[in-house]
Amino acid sequence: MAPEVAPVIKFTSAQVTCSLGKYSQTPASVVYTLVVGEDAVSTHFSNTMIPTWLVPWAGKTIDFGNATSVSATWDLQSAWKGKTVSCLTLAYANYATGSISSSAVVPS
Repeated sequence: MAPEVAPVIKFTSAQVTCSLGKYSQTPASVVYTLVVGEDAVSTHFSNTMIPTWLVPWAGKTIDFGNATSVSATWDLQSAWKGKTVSCLTLAYANYATGSISSSAVVPS
């Protein structure tokens, strides 16, 4: 489950979207974590197939079922403007996982 292309982060005036990127296999399940600065602020699961112990960085930020196998979206907070956000993806398929992240600065 090797990552091949990093996730893509896009901004609108109201939302942050993280698109999966590409892995060596088609994922059965995906976890997306949005990090602002050094803090994981929200983790979305595409479904509940991945045990939470595989994403220990998520802590109390987990929100099951609020993502798809291709992307996750969060409401853009005004406090994030000008800050670096990262999207960390963890994909699962055939008893294997892979993870990769990317970062972008939120437009002011």
